[in-house]
Amino acid sequence: MKTKLLFLMTLTLGFPLLGTSQNNNSFSFAQAIEYALQHNPQLNNSNLDIRIAEKQVTEFLAIGLPQINASFDGAYNIEVPTNFLPDFLTPAIYGVLFSENLVQQKDIGSDALFPVQFGATHTGFAGINASQLLFDGSYLVGLKATKTFVELAKRNHEVTQNDIKVAVAQTYYAVLIMEEHLELLKKNKERIQVLLDNAKAMNESGFIEKIEVDRIKISYNKLSLEQSKLERMLPITESALKLNMGLSVKDEIVLTDKINSDLMSKISTADANDDISNRPEYKRIITQITLAEYDLKRFRMAYLPRLELYGTLSTTMANNDDWFFDPSNKWFPSSGAGLRASLPIFTSLQRKSRTDMARLRLQQAQNGKFLMENSMQTEMNKAKVDLQSAIENFTIEEENKNLTEELVRVSKIKYEQGVGSNLELISAETDYREALTSYYNAIYNSILARIAYEKSIGKLSF
Repeated sequence: MKTKLLFLMTLTLGFPLLGTSQNNNSFSFAQAIEYALQHNPQLNNSNLDIRIAEKQVTEFLAIGLPQINASFDGAYNIEVPTNFLPDFLTPAIYGVLFSENLVQQKDIGSDALFPVQFGATHTGFAGINASQLLFDGSYLVGLKATKTFVELAKRNHEVTQNDIKVAVAQTYYAVLIMEEHLELLKKNKERIQVLLDNAKAMNESGFIEKIEVDRIKISYNKLSLEQSKLERMLPITESALKLNMGLSVKDEIVLTDKINSDLMSKISTADANDDISNRPEYKRIITQITLAEYDLKRFRMAYLPRLELYGTLSTTMANNDDWFFDPSNKWFPSSGAGLRASLPIFTSLQRKSRTDMARLRLQQAQNGKFLMENSMQTEMNKAKVDLQSAIENFTIEEENKNLTEELVRVSKIKYEQGVGSNLELISAETDYREALTSYYNAIYNSILARIAYEKSIGKLSF
């Protein structure tokens, strides 16, 4: 018998697996979404990214605020450094002696050096310097970009939030449908079990042949196999749901919503007016382009001069006897203030290369926007078609389920009254089982199609 249960398993295992721990485990669909928004680790990290971006902005703003630094340096020179000076005394002295004929003329040489020591055994320095940025073109552009920088982190958070919502919705309804399908399979199996027991009794009494019992047994075995598959798949799907919500996989979970006509009534066709501008992914690429534009402006402003006001206040001491902490030491203060201007004149094409790279990155972002617009438009059009097809398919499968259910009822009555064969009943049971599987797959596909459509237009209804 052909089923689409593998399709459900594939979708389930493909969802993001994220986790934490919790013990109170009854959730409606809305509660599951709300819990995931508060406990999903990926979403929590996304929130932390926003806070990190805000701190980075504060760090950048501090560049334009006053900067004050203090320093202290105390040194004990065990051996005062020695320097060598040309011997200018010997030639002068001998010059006088030679001129007065006091000594006999001789070669005194001209390359002699003699050592001298400049410095003190103990030295100390203490100072405070302050600076204030007055003008920096790159910094001014950065100030304008700070709001956009935080906005980009928020856009990333919105994208992550949408992905988590979709993952929770897909796995939540997958679990619901599996539970409902499994319950109906058990009831159907019980009905076949009764039929099988009656057939065995009739065979032992000689009223029917063994081949008719075997036909019912085959149908029973197929039901048992399908039930086993669902029972193995259900815990895996529940684990995927718990991980997407941020629950521990060790915790039990109970879903309080049900698959009913009210659920399907919410799955409507596509809206008449729809576009992609509400999608967080689209808003994010717009923000990225804005940041790339600021980046280009920042490098262009680097050609302007940088102005900075500064001031210093310091004091020094030196002696050969007392340690610099001695209160009797005499310190000599100094102070000053000034305006510093700097303008890079030639940077060996560094600035030009950086500006060119920023321009190319902007072009990349613009190309990405064009590609994303077309990709999202195609995705939205496909989602609309898939949604319409899924709704039509559900309508047909629902009718098939009702028809096969009626066939089983009539075939069972005919069989019990002796006017119908067990082959007819088994055939009706097989058709009903296949119709039931198709029916639940149609429900799930309709839910997935509606979620995909809402995501494609950026308007999730949950």
